Amino acid sequence: MNKHYIKYMQTIKDNTQKYRRQHPDVTRKTYEKNKVVILARAKERNKMYKNIVFSSYGNKCYCCGETNPIFLSIDHVNGGGNAHKRSIKKHGVVYYQWIITNKFPDYLRLLCYNCNMGRQINNGVCPHSLENWILLCYNILMVEVYSTENCYYCKKT
Repeated sequence: MNKHYIKYMQTIKDNTQKYRRQHPDVTRKTYEKNKVVILARAKERNKMYKNIVFSSYGNKCYCCGETNPIFLSIDHVNGGGNAHKRSIKKHGVVYYQWIITNKFPDYLRLLCYNCNMGRQINNGVCPHSLENWILLCYNILMVEVYSTENCYYCKKT
């Protein structure tokens, strides 16, 4: 965006906030009069921010591929999400705005709630990853067992 436009928009924002602080009664009456419209716009705007963030991170769970947005959430790759949110003092929709402003940091990703909680309970390892690792080890073991010349059970060829 043009830096002059950004400065202009910031000036409008500052002037609006100043007016609202100086005239709280007018601001309250205006809000009460238009409450339904204001809340509907806010809901749509919040949904838009969430959609932008989710689409930039692939619209699916990084681990299991879940695509239903109701189940998806932002995850910190190396953990420490709560501490990070506290340090920047952002949560909810404001956190989505922060992610957009900071150009979608690569230390964040989308996980479904199951994978996110599974990682938390399982010392940072998603149960799906653990399942895949166990299956891989099992398959390797079976290949080693059945690739020998002798039968595993009776030891005959």
